[in-house]
Amino acid sequence: MTAEQLADALQISKSSVRNWECGLTRPDPEFLYRMFTILDVEPNEFFGFKGIGTLLTTEERDLVDYYRSLDKSGKEDLLTFAEAMNKKSHKRKLMTAYDRMNGVEDWGRYAAAGDGTDCPEYPEKEEVILFDSPMVSRADEIITVTGKSMEPQFHDGDRVLVEHCVDLRNGDIGIFYVPGMGGVIKQKAYDRLHSINPDYDDIFPYTVSASLP
Repeated sequence: MTAEQLADALQISKSSVRNWECGLTRPDPEFLYRMFTILDVEPNEFFGFKGIGTLLTTEERDLVDYYRSLDKSGKEDLLTFAEAMNKKSHKRKLMTAYDRMNGVEDWGRYAAAGDGTDCPEYPEKEEVILFDSPMVSRADEIITVTGKSMEPQFHDGDRVLVEHCVDLRNGDIGIFYVPGMGGVIKQKAYDRLHSINPDYDDIFPYTVSASLP
């Protein structure tokens, strides 16, 4: 970076930077801190100090930036995994947590809570790791909800656990394939598929195939 480029980045005159270079003046702490950021260097590295503190590598700085970008819950999770990799006792705790987990496949399929949308012909498969429970153990796949016809119980973007089944009882909510509409998430009624949100119409299909979320 040239003196002119640094001056522009700091929004000061080029002569001020030249005076720093020549030792005629010294930058205020405010400008020093901004220079560390602009030049992407540690203070010790900037001043050429050796053996004082620990200079972070690029990878270490990336980890620090990633940690700072997380919310409180994310920071706690990252610390747990870091401790697990550093201490055997935490590794045992982490392995215990892994034993309580189970995987459910997500094929990238959608169920419309609105006008209906066909499932992708060649969806991408992803295994989602969840804490095990009876519902997780019974689930055959995860499907994403699109639309608002099932609010407030299901929202646009919700991912639901789905158990494949032959039939549902009236009142059950399921994922249905409606000819001409594709996959929809609705409540099964006697002669229709019911939308919980009153702003959306019910569906009167001739035939449907069902799955239970």
